[in-house]
Amino acid sequence: MLRHYLVAAFRNIRKQKLYAGLNILGLSVGMACALLLGSYVQRELSFDQFHSRADRIFLSYLQNQTDSKVWRGTYTEGKLLLPLAHEIASVERVTQVFPLGRDELAAGDRSVNTPQNILAVDTNFFHVFDFSLTTALPQPLQAPNQILLTDSMARALFGDGDALGQTVVLRNHDYQVAGLVREAPENSHLHFAALISHASLESVGNAFSYYGYGCHYLLARAGTDPDRFAQEISEKITTTMNAGHAESQYSVALLPLRSLHFYQDFDWNPLVRTENRQKVYIFLAVGLLVLLLGCLNFVIIFTARSSLRNLEVGVRKVMGASRAQIVSLYFVEVLLMALAALLLSVLLTDGGVRLFRDLADTPLTIRYFSWNYARLALGVLACIGLLAGLYPALQFSRFQPIQLLEKRFSRGKTGVRDLLIIGQFVISLVMMAATVLMYQQLDFLKRANLGFANAQLVVVTPQRSNRHSTPVNEREKLMTLKDRWTRHPHVVALSRCATYPGAIAKNRYDDYQTVPASDRPSYAIRPIYADLDYLRVLQPEWVQYDSLRAGTSHIVLNQKAVEALSLDDPLTASILNLSDSTTTPVAAIINDFHYTSLKQEVEPLALTLLADADTSWKSTWLQRLIVRLDTRELQTTLASLQDDFALLFPGYTMDVKFVDEQFATLYAAEDRLLHFFLIFSGLAIFVSCLGLFGLTTFLAAQRFREINLRKVLGASGRDIAWLLVHDLSRLFLLANVVAIPLAWFLMQRWLEDFALRIGIGPDAFALAAGMALVLSLGTVSYQLWRATQANPADALRAE
Repeated sequence: MLRHYLVAAFRNIRKQKLYAGLNILGLSVGMACALLLGSYVQRELSFDQFHSRADRIFLSYLQNQTDSKVWRGTYTEGKLLLPLAHEIASVERVTQVFPLGRDELAAGDRSVNTPQNILAVDTNFFHVFDFSLTTALPQPLQAPNQILLTDSMARALFGDGDALGQTVVLRNHDYQVAGLVREAPENSHLHFAALISHASLESVGNAFSYYGYGCHYLLARAGTDPDRFAQEISEKITTTMNAGHAESQYSVALLPLRSLHFYQDFDWNPLVRTENRQKVYIFLAVGLLVLLLGCLNFVIIFTARSSLRNLEVGVRKVMGASRAQIVSLYFVEVLLMALAALLLSVLLTDGGVRLFRDLADTPLTIRYFSWNYARLALGVLACIGLLAGLYPALQFSRFQPIQLLEKRFSRGKTGVRDLLIIGQFVISLVMMAATVLMYQQLDFLKRANLGFANAQLVVVTPQRSNRHSTPVNEREKLMTLKDRWTRHPHVVALSRCATYPGAIAKNRYDDYQTVPASDRPSYAIRPIYADLDYLRVLQPEWVQYDSLRAGTSHIVLNQKAVEALSLDDPLTASILNLSDSTTTPVAAIINDFHYTSLKQEVEPLALTLLADADTSWKSTWLQRLIVRLDTRELQTTLASLQDDFALLFPGYTMDVKFVDEQFATLYAAEDRLLHFFLIFSGLAIFVSCLGLFGLTTFLAAQRFREINLRKVLGASGRDIAWLLVHDLSRLFLLANVVAIPLAWFLMQRWLEDFALRIGIGPDAFALAAGMALVLSLGTVSYQLWRATQANPADALRAE
């Protein structure tokens, strides 16, 4: 019987090549989108699940609760966390991980810049996490100056030779290769090129590692209640940490490992790269919608074409075929086309995965022969069979033979088909309207007035070329370089600074208080450190101004900071920075300008302007120059500045960034999302147009004689065209009634993430509807032209 079904299915597919081709192409596009986006979502939702003890691993993090905000950072103090395995029965192990960042490793005459972090770990690391060693010396990572290399890093340094026991140089210190470790899986929050023993931190660490800070992971004992465990440990550490400091606002909390990938509330997070859960769900929804479009397209064409097979089905029923056999016949044909579409979708997926990596900013790798991919593909195939095959099979198998042979069911039964067409239009219109509104919002952000002159601003940072470069006294050299550049004819103004607008550290806040101390609480304010020329470079709008006296350090506040500190007469006040106990007079008040992404509200800002004579530790932070240029001869000017730089900084490279370009990078995620919607809304329209083309081709063929009779009776070409499109026009208008409020609701939710946002006006929906209408009419225009140009004699000759 199966052989008979297959033969019948092949015969029908071969007989209706055009419709079968449209169905397979539409399905393949929908399946490719579903497989690609499904693989991405599967990857994101499986982060860190490969650890056998993932449900028992927790990351500790530090919180600082102030009146104005909660600060969270992943560094905690080792002396508080590491003893817990011996003090609390529910704690099985504690491991400390300290990231050293990417660096240069050298072996002999080979040197390699690591593509991932180098981590300092202790001996508990491999007892908490399921990273596996390829080979190792006995008891690796217990002694100082031991290093574990990943397999790829070992090949880069030693080729095919044996790396075990060899010497590797890191930051001018020799390390013995104590073992090789397999690469971390893609869905791991920890990625590393090498691991060094925790005992080696003294030689290569920094102030954080010196005081025992790092990222601490706790492994709970089996059977421990996660919520009670997190609460117990948090209370224990917080109590110990704040002993003798009743007024302390610091606390320690625990985060389950499985929640880490989507946790985006960290202000200081040098180790873990997190993902936006909303973005993942948006990608999942888009994949399902395009797959649904492919299914709707299939059902529309398949049901229209199946109405021509009433004679075949009627004869089969007369010959004794049961309803189950008729359903099976349709299902076999549907599954054959779905299988063909699946094979084509794999090719489309393989071609699109490189583009998708850029859109999602994710190193996605699809393993086509893995069980996860096979399960996903079979799931998509099953959905296609149910969604696209069930309705046509049940619809045409329910009729009695006499109805099928007399075609009494076929007239006026287009309600379900109309709903499917409306559904196609709604999905396409919502995606197009979302794309238009995203473009308008991003264009608004990039054109918005930031409150200072951000054009023609260049930031120069000296960077050592490699570990062999001789370090120089950067503070003195930068001051000399500033003096030289000040005399350059195309340099308008310049300043030494620690940071600049567009690159303000998200995690940095200092607590400030007025002097003399009052009953008003301190306030967490973003600090910026620069020299006295900083405001001449930025050119913000002044609100109040006192002269900036040379040789004296000053503080400049924005209006938000004045309000936060409740200053009545700010120019007579002095401000105490509680983080370093320094007091500085307020010299000026400036307007609230945007120094970071416009997705955020402007926060209180304190600009500490240091005199050139200031030699405090703060002055060592001024490691770059921000320069306002006359850009009429930009390339010539930059080349001239480069010459001066090379004389003072031999062995260094001059890293140049434009502030306006830096601001543009703040919206990189939104830019990628816009391009994602642009591509996938285009695919949605393409699939919808395939359905429209197939349907109008069928309707034109079905009403061929009617059309030509009307032409004989005097109907014009316009009348014929209207006959074919007036139903589609009605459905298009109904789809707009549904799509516009739905798109408005979804995009209003998306825009809530932006502090500055556009208002949603009718122009976006009109543009989306206009583009969809033009594309739809363009799709059916060929069939309309054929219908109006046909010779009536050819159609009526046999009548």
